Amino acid sequence: MSLPPLRQPKHFQYKPLEHPKQKEVTKTPVDYVIVTLKSDSKLVVASDAYHGILTVGGMFKCVVCDVSMENMNIKDLHKLSPQHKKKLMECPHLEDFSIHLLRQINPDNYYCTICNVVVSKYITVRHVSTEAHKEELNKAKNRAAFYKSVD
Repeated sequence: MSLPPLRQPKHFQYKPLEHPKQKEVTKTPVDYVIVTLKSDSKLVVASDAYHGILTVGGMFKCVVCDVSMENMNIKDLHKLSPQHKKKLMECPHLEDFSIHLLRQINPDNYYCTICNVVVSKYITVRHVSTEAHKEELNKAKNRAAFYKSVD
């Protein structure tokens, strides 16, 4: 079992900036988690991604607990549940891929917190070297430069 390469995350809300030329903007605040690595570098990822929650066809699926949820209220309650927190502790981010925030969710699959996707363990190295993953990792680093904690 790997030791978690992280400290306890801090939570904050991000509100998208308005573009002056846009007439109507639908603003949906997104909860983010500030993740501090053992190297003291910080990454900021969506709270749902940190908790292993995917959105699938209007429903939510926790890949850590292998549970589906019908609405946001149930999803939010699930993220706070002791069972979910215990499962997160049992599936820490792997030290070998520390900055990439990968969790082993079962013997054959990893969950990429950066991209919010499940990846076969056999193609994990290829996944973290893709342009899409690198772009999401850069976004997480850039958000960390501008975050403000709500604690």
